[in-house]
Amino acid sequence: MRRVITQDVVDKPFTMPVPEPEEASNKTLDRTEAQEGSDELDAAAKRDAGVAEEARQREAERVADEEARKREADQLAAEEERKREAARVAAEETRKREADRLAADEARKREADRVAAEEAHKREADRLAAEEVRKREADRVAAEEAHKREADRLVAEEVRKREADRTAAEEARKREADRVAVEEARKREADRIAVEEARKREADRVAVEEARKREADRIAAEEARKREADRLAAEEARRREAERLAAEDARRREAERLATEAARAREAERIAAEDARKREAERQAAADGRRRDAQRLSDEQARQAGSGPGAGGGGAGVAPGPRTSGQPGGGDLASRARDAVRGLDLLGRPSRALEERVGGPRRVTAGRVIRDIPLRMYVESWKAKIERNGNLNYSSLKRVRIDPVVVVAIRADGSVEEISFARSSGRPEVDEAVRRIVRLNARYSVFPPNIAANYDVIEIRRVWSFDDELRLIEEVD
Repeated sequence: MRRVITQDVVDKPFTMPVPEPEEASNKTLDRTEAQEGSDELDAAAKRDAGVAEEARQREAERVADEEARKREADQLAAEEERKREAARVAAEETRKREADRLAADEARKREADRVAAEEAHKREADRLAAEEVRKREADRVAAEEAHKREADRLVAEEVRKREADRTAAEEARKREADRVAVEEARKREADRIAVEEARKREADRVAVEEARKREADRIAAEEARKREADRLAAEEARRREAERLAAEDARRREAERLATEAARAREAERIAAEDARKREAERQAAADGRRRDAQRLSDEQARQAGSGPGAGGGGAGVAPGPRTSGQPGGGDLASRARDAVRGLDLLGRPSRALEERVGGPRRVTAGRVIRDIPLRMYVESWKAKIERNGNLNYSSLKRVRIDPVVVVAIRADGSVEEISFARSSGRPEVDEAVRRIVRLNARYSVFPPNIAANYDVIEIRRVWSFDDELRLIEEVD
């Protein structure tokens, strides 16, 4: 509470006169006396205003004092109430701690009883659990043995089913290679049976060691220890999926490539057809010229043969006799003309016999860069067929250290003329697999007219890579 000191009655206001110089005081004496009356009136009015102000101030201080006393009383009452509440809370806390102590004692007693009961129950449960574990172990061992026999049976059936499916697919794709496919199937079946026998003996030994392992761990461990037959079975599933994805991707890429090259191919075929027609016209013109020359030579020879004997005998008007083999010179010219005409076919192109006399059929080697678009499309189609069917049948070939460089000569009718190796793989079985792949996929597409007009044999030179899958790669410098 704030303390204020006040004065009830003001007797006389305190004023301090301002000192003035003596001369000024003498000069202004009369004026000061004249103003004295008004100054007293002003002082009285100021005193009255001060008294009223003091009264208002005292009333405000009284009201403030009463407010302070009231607040102090309220504060004391609130403090008293807080003390009573603290005493009540302390009593409640004491009672609560006592109740907690009694409850804790009771809980410890019950916990001791429960622990004792649980200990007895645990010993009994351990005994029963041990008996149950022994019983379950015996049942599990019996069940694992039965499951193992069933799994072996299912694996054998699955292998036989996959083998039947693969053989059926090969029969559909390779009518020309029935004997080779059957021999290969028999060999793979014998290898599979031998590997399965070895795997079974190994699985029997592992089953005894891994008797307490869970079924999944046992199967995983057995799968990890399987030999070539199990690996081939697993690779077969992965290969089929990979082949499906690769085939879909190849079809998509081929469709995109064909779509992008279709316009260029049509334009190139048009240009090639025009060029072929032009060359055909030139060949026809040349053939016609050669025929006319041959006919002219033959007519000239006939005229020479008819006029020669009459001139030699000196008799005019003698009819020309028939030509004989003994006639000089002219018969040789006619024979050469006939030979020249016989060296051309109906279209004026060199015949097969003439090609063989002058150096063999027209050949082209499809190597690094193929600028002839129809030829490149034919080579790409042949390459896609080899990669697709080669991956289907020979995906088990392990990677070789040297990728062979193979040259395959294809005739115009799609037959294989020759398979040669510019660089061997160093492994005879891999080289033989390459030859087998080429033979099993023959016969290939017949040359389109725009290719057959220019070439009789196409030699396709590619690097055969057996990395993750069979791929035919163009050579690089």
